[in-house]
Amino acid sequence: MTTIEKINKLVESGKVYEYSNRCWFTCYMTYCKLTKEEKSEVVMVEGNANGYLHYWLQVNGVTVDPHYKLIEDDLQVEEEYTYEPKKLIDLSSLKVNKDNYEEKPAYNWLGREKWSKVYDLSL
Repeated sequence: MTTIEKINKLVESGKVYEYSNRCWFTCYMTYCKLTKEEKSEVVMVEGNANGYLHYWLQVNGVTVDPHYKLIEDDLQVEEEYTYEPKKLIDLSSLKVNKDNYEEKPAYNWLGREKWSKVYDLSL
């Protein structure tokens, strides 16, 4: 199974949640569910998707967007958006500020809702 297939499987099985208005956190939490080998293939991208600031994953140069997959309920959502990368972010060095967070609703592919702590991003 490729890393892209693994991410899609995580989404479909309900193991990945979409955190309201926190696409970077959806990407980060998806990354955390990967093996060490899979993580080595993944970076997070900051850029624009259809003209709006957005974060998504890139697996060996291929765009993978777990946040919009969940919002649009479409595993092939990348074909619907125009992605313009601006900055690559190494997720292995990403720090989250666990002292500063918001409680946000989160939804998975199966429709389950939960409230989660969504931490601030510290680059």
